[in-house]
Amino acid sequence: PRLTHPNRRQTKNEKQRLVVRHHPSTGGGPTKTAPKQGQPPQHQSMPLVHRRVGRIGRKKTYGGLAAVERAKQAGTHKAPDGPPNWFLATLVIVGGGSLLYKVYDHHHLPRAPPFRKAVPNDLHAIHDLLAVGSAGVFLNNEDKSEVSQAADAFAELLEEIHPIEECRHEISEARKRPDLASLGGRMDPSTAAAANAAWRCLPAHFEEIHFDKPFEVAHVGSPGLEKRGRRAKVLDRTLLGACKPTSWDRACSLWVSLHALSARADQLGKSREFIRHVYPLLAGGATQCAACTDHLRLFFPGRGVLYDKVVHELSYCANVQCSKAQQHTAPLAQCVRNPREECSTKRLGRERTDIQNFKSWLRSRTDDNSFDVFVVLHNLVTDAVRTPEVKRYLCADDAYRHLPVDLGGGLPRPKRPPLPHGI
Repeated sequence: PRLTHPNRRQTKNEKQRLVVRHHPSTGGGPTKTAPKQGQPPQHQSMPLVHRRVGRIGRKKTYGGLAAVERAKQAGTHKAPDGPPNWFLATLVIVGGGSLLYKVYDHHHLPRAPPFRKAVPNDLHAIHDLLAVGSAGVFLNNEDKSEVSQAADAFAELLEEIHPIEECRHEISEARKRPDLASLGGRMDPSTAAAANAAWRCLPAHFEEIHFDKPFEVAHVGSPGLEKRGRRAKVLDRTLLGACKPTSWDRACSLWVSLHALSARADQLGKSREFIRHVYPLLAGGATQCAACTDHLRLFFPGRGVLYDKVVHELSYCANVQCSKAQQHTAPLAQCVRNPREECSTKRLGRERTDIQNFKSWLRSRTDDNSFDVFVVLHNLVTDAVRTPEVKRYLCADDAYRHLPVDLGGGLPRPKRPPLPHGI
């Protein structure tokens, strides 16, 4: 044995050997006495440490693989070396296969579009189309007369083109005998009565109490109250169908309403009249989203305040998605309104081409069909949205086949010429 001075300091290796001698397995806990001659060795309890895990959670010198090897040499090792290879291979195959199937199911398996799940209660935004559209929230006071007149004409048209028969009757009766005491605001009394009737006539019999921060007809003319109702939300989600999972009730309901109203307008030969009255309401700010309104104005040919950029002092957003959309709409508008200049990105260039084709088609149309207009517009708006979610597009005929019977579906479509190239 090596002779050492009693006052000499121990080296690091000597300290580690001393620790391992007292704690041969994990470096901790009391030292057990060695078995006597002729007796079987007493196995110490070992944590589940195996070769495939290595030194995770243990000190480098006396933990992990080192502890396992020493325990094996001492005959005290009983912990398994880890799961067998066939188990790990099976786990990898099952987990990887499940992940691949989820990716395939999310991106490639065909599904029925959400529009097929629409129910009559999803038409609640017809009220907002009249009330918010009449307010012209993104227009100066001197320019609001055009949207106010459009709202009055649209309310009268609803007596014929609303897809639900009970609603057509109730809107007609409400316009004839408006309750002036319960309306208020600056809307025409008959138009305000039609807006409230468009709520009451639905199966849920909607009123203000069914919404979180609704836009009421009495708010028209009061900018503070108008802005407060920019994101009305249905409180009882079970009442809705296609719009049940959405976080922006008005936008979803507006799309459902536009498709259902345009389908009936085509059946009655009121297509051009419908588009002429509904566009000013949307361009005036019926969504209460400045970016959405700016985007919509790019698609329709014309001149004036309803086709120009929203006045900056009047613009505001309803949610975070609207703010993100503004970052996309601003350069797109610059690109579309300056056709001789190059767009900043190739994607904006493709969007400009789509918008130009859409506007050319609107100018050259020979048929009276508004359903196609809003299906194509819906596809183009969907394509422009920046989202990681899967986007679904429908041809007009397929969309019409998915239109629920309760919303006017199931009837043969009027004949129309084929769409031109680019649409």
